[in-house]
Amino acid sequence: MKRCDQKVDIGRRWFLSGAGVAVAGAAAASVVPRKAQAAAPLARVAYPANRLASINDLKTNAPLDVAYPDADAPGVLLKLGAKVSGGVGPDGDIVGFSTTCPHKGFL
Repeated sequence: MKRCDQKVDIGRRWFLSGAGVAVAGAAAASVVPRKAQAAAPLARVAYPANRLASINDLKTNAPLDVAYPDADAPGVLLKLGAKVSGGVGPDGDIVGFSTTCPHKGFL
């Protein structure tokens, strides 16, 4: 019976020493200095406010062609008839999109 107890003790020692090595390795890996790298700043462009259309010109679900911020940037205004996230106007139902890059809204 004594011999079995010795094998259990050896197994515990191997397990504890292995766990100690793993913990020490994780601790050492977390304190290794990393090279500092500067991140490129995000380009923030402030476009001027510009009246694109009168709300009376917009019909529900009918696109209105516009050019914003300049004549070389075609876009479209849509009055959706129901309030949407990011919508503008008194009912919050007007949105604008670039037709060159349609996933980018500009309102």
